[in-house]
Amino acid sequence: MKHCIRGIARLAGALSLLLASISAHAFCTFSAPDTSTVVESYDAASDRYYSSWSTSLSPGSCVFQQNFQSSPPGTTQTGLTWTTPSYAGRGATQVCEFRAEGQVEPASFFLTINAAECAALKQPGSGWTFLPPAPPEAVGTPSLSAFDMDPATGQCGRGLVPVYRFVNNGWPARGNHRYVADERVRQEMHARANWVEEGVAFCVLRSERVPLASMNYPNLSPGPGISPGFGGFDNCPVGWESTGSLTTCIIGSNMPTFDTAVGADAAHQGPYTALTGMLSAFGSVVGYAGIGGSTSRSFVQMPDNTPGGGFFVTSADRSAGSASSLRTESPAPVPGAFRPFAGGFEVDMDLVVKYSLFVKQVRAASGDAYVQPILTLVDKRSGKRLELSAGAIGTPLASDFATRDAATGEVMVFASLSPASRLGRSAGLPSLQTSHVFDSDHSWGFGGDFEWRVDRNEAAAVLALARSIDPALSAEPGDYAFDKFGIKGEVVGDASIGYNLQQMSVSVVRP
Repeated sequence: MKHCIRGIARLAGALSLLLASISAHAFCTFSAPDTSTVVESYDAASDRYYSSWSTSLSPGSCVFQQNFQSSPPGTTQTGLTWTTPSYAGRGATQVCEFRAEGQVEPASFFLTINAAECAALKQPGSGWTFLPPAPPEAVGTPSLSAFDMDPATGQCGRGLVPVYRFVNNGWPARGNHRYVADERVRQEMHARANWVEEGVAFCVLRSERVPLASMNYPNLSPGPGISPGFGGFDNCPVGWESTGSLTTCIIGSNMPTFDTAVGADAAHQGPYTALTGMLSAFGSVVGYAGIGGSTSRSFVQMPDNTPGGGFFVTSADRSAGSASSLRTESPAPVPGAFRPFAGGFEVDMDLVVKYSLFVKQVRAASGDAYVQPILTLVDKRSGKRLELSAGAIGTPLASDFATRDAATGEVMVFASLSPASRLGRSAGLPSLQTSHVFDSDHSWGFGGDFEWRVDRNEAAAVLALARSIDPALSAEPGDYAFDKFGIKGEVVGDASIGYNLQQMSVSVVRP
C-alpha cells in the first residue's frame, strides 16, 4: 500500500502570495522592512569569511524591489546571522562598506561605522574600494546601518548586541575580516592562529544561529478521489520522491490499501482519539470501508491545519508475513542533493532530528509493537539507501543495533538515545519502553520531545555499524545525502499500537 497525502501548506502559501499581490497592486499598502539580516558565509579554499544581506527599495510605494549583497559563489553559510537597521536614523549610523583591491577572488569586504576609518579607506592607495549604498529609491549596493557604543559606558546600549571585528594576518586569508556577534564563536576565534580581535566594530539589534537546512513534517490533508464526497488519496506517481513537492506518502507493509476517507465531526472523534491520544481537532479519518462506525482496523487521523496526526496499526489487517507496518515519508525538497557531512563548512555541522511522539495504547500480549522515526540517507557512491532510527517507543528493549528493515530490505541503524550510545547525542528523551499490554495514564499518551544530534565523527560510527550488515555501503560520511524522513508504527505477531505525532523536523545546524 502506498499513497500520497497532499500538503495544504503549499495551497495556503500560494493563496497568501496571491492575496499579497492583489493587496499590493490595489492598495499599495505594504512597505519595505527597516531591518536587514546579515548572513555569514565561508570560503574553505581561501579561509575567508563574507557577509551578505539585502535591503528593500521604495518603502511605502507600489514598486517593491530589493538590493542584494550576495555571498560569493562556492561559499557555504556558517549558520550565524545578525540583524540591524537597513537605513540610518533613530540612533543608527550608515555602515561604510569597502571591497579589497588586488586579492585573489573572492575578495574580502570591510565594514565600519567609524568616521575616521571610513574617510581613510576612501583615500586613493588605501587598497580598498568604497561601495556607496543605494538610497531607498535606487538600485545599487544594499544599505546597512548599525549603532555605536555608548560613549559614557564604552559598551553597547541596552538590548543591543556587540559585533566584534577580527582580522586574519596569515596566508592565504591575510586582510580578511570576520564580524562575530556570537560570544561562543568569539572565544573560539581567540584560539585560532593568525586571527586577531580588533574590538567592537558596532552594535546590532540581535544575533542568531540558524539552520543551514531544515525540513518540517507537513500539514496533512486528503487528496481527491477515492471516496465520493469525502476525498481520499492519490496513488503516489512513479518518481514522486524527486518532484520536490510538499507531499507525504503513507506506505503500508503487508497491509491492504486504504480505500475510504470519512469526515470526523465532534461526535466521531472520541473513539479514534481514545486509541491514538491525538487531541488536536482533525477533519478526516482515512482507513478501510466501514471506518465511520468502527475502530477495529488500522487508520490515520488527519489534523486540521497542524502538522502530525493520529495513527492506529493492528495486525488484524495483515495480509502476509509475521510483521506489518504503517509509515509516512516526506521527501527532501531536492532529494539526494544535500550532504550534511560532505565538508566545506566552517565547522563540522550537526544533523538534528527532532520530534514529539506519544503512544496511547499497546496490545501485544503475544507479539511486539513499537513506533519510531525513520530518516533515509542515500549513499551517492553505491546508490544504496540507509535508514536511521533515533529512538522508539514500544515493547522491544532499547539498545543500539543494525539490521535490515523487514519492509524495504535496506540497512537500518537504530540509536537508542541513551547516554552510553556512540551513535550521536540526545538532547531530549531516550527510547521508551512500554509493557506488552499498555494504556497511558495521560489523555495524549506516553512520550514527549525527542532530539538526536549526530556530527561527522558520530556518523562514522553509525556507518561502521551499518557496514557490519552490508559492507557495500560507503564508510565515508560525506558520501551520504539526505533523502526523506517520516514515522513508522510496526506490529509483530498478534499486536496493535495507537500513537500520535505532534511535530517532526530534520535540520543541519551549527553545534
